[in-house]
Amino acid sequence: MAGGYQALMLESAVEAGVKWIIPNEYSLDGMNNAMVDKAPLTWPKREARQLVEKVSAEHGGKAKWIGVATNPWVPFGIQTGSFGINIYKKTATLYSDAGSFNVSTLDQVGRGIAALLSLPVTNEQNPRASLTHYGNNFVYISSAFITQQQLFEAMQRATGTTQADWEISHSTCAERLRVAQEKFAAGDVFGGADGIFSVYMAEGNYEDKAKADREVLGLQELSNLDGIAKEAVESPPPVAFK
Repeated sequence: MAGGYQALMLESAVEAGVKWIIPNEYSLDGMNNAMVDKAPLTWPKREARQLVEKVSAEHGGKAKWIGVATNPWVPFGIQTGSFGINIYKKTATLYSDAGSFNVSTLDQVGRGIAALLSLPVTNEQNPRASLTHYGNNFVYISSAFITQQQLFEAMQRATGTTQADWEISHSTCAERLRVAQEKFAAGDVFGGADGIFSVYMAEGNYEDKAKADREVLGLQELSNLDGIAKEAVESPPPVAFK
């Protein structure tokens, strides 16, 4: 897989004089080490950032990484049931300790990165609106700031159902994370993915940072989730999750 070559690519980029590097992030807030510690799938991402800093220091310190925080992807996360809600089987596990969290679409992330790379290197009038601000730092992209319940309601509208049409169970993100960590430790990669969604839903609130970056990058937050839910329902599902 391409991810296995990232370290070599990062070292080569720094040695070639590349000054701004966007490593393979597209996940949670990597500046929050307590969250990263709970999600083993994100550990290689932290290691990649540390590698850029190490190799850069060995070559004059000019190269910097820029991490792209996206939190979970939608509608893909809906189609895979990763939010605890399966639109194909009409089952839902509702988590009592889930909070408000940011989610992103591919389109929004693409717009955000394009705007980011259009920023000047420095900006005296607005230091945040510069590549220098984001050097060895994160840009926080978000399409919507939601709760699991809001997502569940949008999925009911998209499927033309009511809560009575769904088989509902209850649990906690903490319990889901515990089970996922055990599975991952036993070699189950899907357990790792399940764990990171637990962290997203319980602790994935970076809205203040996302709001500031939306202003810098000229991005608009979605007014509601119905469009995302509708796209997820109407698009062909991933084969493994149909």
